[in-house]
Amino acid sequence: MEAIVFDFDGVIIDSLDEWCIVALKTFEEIGHRLKNRNYGDIFRNIRPFVRHADDSYIALRIIEEDGNFSEEKLKEMRKELESEAKKFHELFYIQRALLQKQDMEKWFALHSSYSGMTEAIKKLSKNYDIFIATAKDRNATIKLLKKFDLKIDENHIITK
Repeated sequence: MEAIVFDFDGVIIDSLDEWCIVALKTFEEIGHRLKNRNYGDIFRNIRPFVRHADDSYIALRIIEEDGNFSEEKLKEMRKELESEAKKFHELFYIQRALLQKQDMEKWFALHSSYSGMTEAIKKLSKNYDIFIATAKDRNATIKLLKKFDLKIDENHIITK
């Protein structure tokens, strides 16, 4: 049987709200604050350049320092902030797990499926092996797949 690989966040699932809340909470937990409270616009603008939690930290630091995010600055600062970004990465996933533990329904509500994607995947799974590639942690991915009633073999989930 042939296979199809889907990216998870941003293709199947819109997780921007969850990412925003977890990243900001983690950022604040380590003593940082953003002056600009227009988080929705900020996160929508920087999300295409952020590959994982490490990049979230670097992007937020750029915004905190001068408010002017650019892909070039992100690339420049990756090496400079590497150690801090790795710590943020670990804390980001702890913060996500805490949010899930505190109120799973609230965490689920921060995600939505893109219109037509779950139906398309269900239809395609009749003729193809479906794989999911994601930077999201395995447990969170499995929980969301179940929430959206997508029956993907757990061995077909490719995580970091």
